[in-house]
Order: sequence, then structure tokens, then C-alpha cells
Amino acid sequence: MGSESPAPSERKVLIFSCSGAANVGEVADEACRRLMFDGRGEMYCLNGLGGQLDEFIDKTRAADVVLLVDGCDKACGKQVMKRCGIEDFRYVCVTDLGIDKAKPKRAEEEQIVALQRKLETCL
Repeated sequence: MGSESPAPSERKVLIFSCSGAANVGEVADEACRRLMFDGRGEMYCLNGLGGQLDEFIDKTRAADVVLLVDGCDKACGKQVMKRCGIEDFRYVCVTDLGIDKAKPKRAEEEQIVALQRKLETCL
């Protein structure tokens, strides 16, 4: 990531989210989408990194801020970053916020809002 600190409005912020099958994946995905639609950053494709596609890795490394949200302690996203050699990122795990992983269960609005507020503090 860049050595200078650009103004917040000029920073390139990439947001990566778990989109797993359990409720915590839905919580992560929806909270990250809300950040994107609020203009806080660009959601980017975690699967592109998982596939080790050079353009995805290069763009991620060039970002000023990388925010990764995993749904649970399996930490799939964190493992993807590690395999791509990307170590400089901000990290939140949904289950660390006290949200239990369950399947089949839908995300609850208050869970999404709580995560979104937490993520805003990371940016």
C-alpha cells in the first residue's frame, strides 16, 4: 500500500467479504455492500484473489486500504490473502462480534447494522 496518506476521499479502499452459506456470510456481505453503496469503498472479488488472478492481486496490493471481513473462524478470506502474499489489511470476523454462525438461518437487520458500524471504524 502507498507510503503517503491520501485524503480520505482520494484513498483507494477495497472491501472483501465472506459470502458463505451461513447467516454470518450474509451478514458480512450485506454490511460490506452497504459500505460500498455509501461510497466508503469498492467491493472487490475475493474469488479473483482465490483464483490467484494477477490483475486482482495487483489491484489489491496497490490499494491504500484493504478491508477483509470473514464470517467465521474458518477465516477463508484471511487464508486467501495469505496465499496471495497480501499481509497489510484490516480485518474483522463476524463471529468475533458475538454473532453465532447458523445454517439455515437468515441474517438479522440488527446484526448487519452492528457489523456495518464496526467496519466504519476500520476505515
